[in-house]
Amino acid sequence: MSAGYHSSTAASHDRPTVARSSNLILSLVLFLLLSIGTQTASAAVLQSVQSGTAVISDGNASSSVTISSVDLSKSFLVFSVRHNVASPAGGHISGQLTSSTNIDFLRVGTNTDVTVEWTVVQFASGVTVQRGSELLDVTTKNATLTSTDLARSFPIISHRIGGTTVSDDDFARARLTSTTNLELSAYGPRPDSVVEWQVVEYTDAAVQSGDVSFAAGDSTKSVTGLSTFATDKAWLIYSYKSALGTTTNIGQKLVRGLVTGTTSVQFDRSQTGQAIDLTWHLVEFQDDTGVQHANASFTSAQLQADVPIAAVDPDWSFGVGGYMMRGGKSPYNSSDHPGAAWFTAELTSGTNLRLRRDFTGSSTADLGWSVIQFSPGTTISGTVFEDVNYGGGIGRDLATAAADAPSFTVGRGGVTVELYNAGGNLVTSTVTAAGGGYSFTEAPGTYTVRVVNDSVTSSRPGSDGSELAVQTYRIDGVSEAAGDGAKKVGGELPSNENAAANSGAQTLASLQGTDLDSDSITEWTQSIVTVDASGGDVSGVDFGFNFDVVVNTNDSGQGSLRQFIINSNLLAWLGHGQERRIAAVDSLDRWAE
Repeated sequence: MSAGYHSSTAASHDRPTVARSSNLILSLVLFLLLSIGTQTASAAVLQSVQSGTAVISDGNASSSVTISSVDLSKSFLVFSVRHNVASPAGGHISGQLTSSTNIDFLRVGTNTDVTVEWTVVQFASGVTVQRGSELLDVTTKNATLTSTDLARSFPIISHRIGGTTVSDDDFARARLTSTTNLELSAYGPRPDSVVEWQVVEYTDAAVQSGDVSFAAGDSTKSVTGLSTFATDKAWLIYSYKSALGTTTNIGQKLVRGLVTGTTSVQFDRSQTGQAIDLTWHLVEFQDDTGVQHANASFTSAQLQADVPIAAVDPDWSFGVGGYMMRGGKSPYNSSDHPGAAWFTAELTSGTNLRLRRDFTGSSTADLGWSVIQFSPGTTISGTVFEDVNYGGGIGRDLATAAADAPSFTVGRGGVTVELYNAGGNLVTSTVTAAGGGYSFTEAPGTYTVRVVNDSVTSSRPGSDGSELAVQTYRIDGVSEAAGDGAKKVGGELPSNENAAANSGAQTLASLQGTDLDSDSITEWTQSIVTVDASGGDVSGVDFGFNFDVVVNTNDSGQGSLRQFIINSNLLAWLGHGQERRIAAVDSLDRWAE
């Protein structure tokens, strides 16, 4: 066999073979080379985007949507609405993620179909979401939050309410008044007025916010002098409360919002006559997220507009309107029907945003729309397995190990796997599933995957968790030649003891070349590999282990003769095929059989 291997195995329970590790310095140098890289990842890492259409049918007050399971603490819901119903009871729709697999859209009334275009965005890291529901039976309610960073946080609300005519209780505003308080308000209270709220803290965003007050005669309010922001990364979110005004003139209460420059935003309406108090949040994404926004103008007879946009990936993008993700402005003044300027926004392709309303009132309308495209995270995945019948020599991959032990479940569940960034800092850790699989979703970049050897257990009868495994296989890492990983039998430095699991604050380097447990044996992270996930997903990052391997001359511990005997006495040999094999011996860096 080839020269240059630095460890060997015992092939059967009665014929252990001690290996000599003669290239420890080479292994150390190689590992240090593998660890060099640049961390280009941002903290906010997208995991999934789900979108769809829901209809609350005539005669119903709700519609429930089943979605693929999401982490509620890292997911938020946005949705837009169109309808042809004047009454708030029928047309004011609230929505909320009520479980990890369910969205509820609700209204107080039951008349007329209402269409909802919805999107649920889930992140793997870098985003936290709080949510709740408040009965707005007084003019102001305060929702208590877990402390949030106001410079990176924004609220998203929706509102359902009863009543047959639009009044001063039918528009609601959300303001973050402190790090622990969300203020919700309307000019008028109502016992069936409910606001569903979410507060999103987005690590890689800079959020500016402010308040705007329209006097009765104001049609336009401009906000200037903002900190300079990139318009192609800026999402404008706003909500407002409105005084009564003229009941039959809904145009007074329909407000459009626009990004008008790198330091300014603008809000306007087509009719005047009553006061409006508005709160805005300008979210500037500081990662790879991109935003397109513009105005869409509708003629007096137009229900639909197909807006050309720069190409996006619909699987990672969504479109929304203004007020509560649906509202624009219209001069309609013949009734209190907000449908004249409430729109759904739907990406029908990567280059088309479809905007629709269900009521024109023979009036024009304008909608300030936004399309947000997130950059998907990269998934690193693999399997931790036991090569039950490993008999020495070059390590064997998962397929070979499984085929050679058909009566065993070689994938090992419950194994701790850690992920480090290119700087050697712990990003996260996970535990393998029952079949040995694991995965991480992070921003594109270079990462080091580590298996904590002490957490690997055997599939053989007798296993009680006290057995200690030895690495027999891993994939090739960055800068390694083909087959180098399979030669790492025993791990990176087989004469060293395997380091314990990361406590949470340790770097990779701090777990290497030290004696943290004070047993006079230097520790190392034995099972590690560096992978380049800058260009997309990386799968098959597998690690193999065996319990009958001697790779050092230590008195005890992983890879020692003593541990081999302990493992052999503990683990049964039923169905085991290793007895048929001849032990491999590492002599002067060569395998001989």
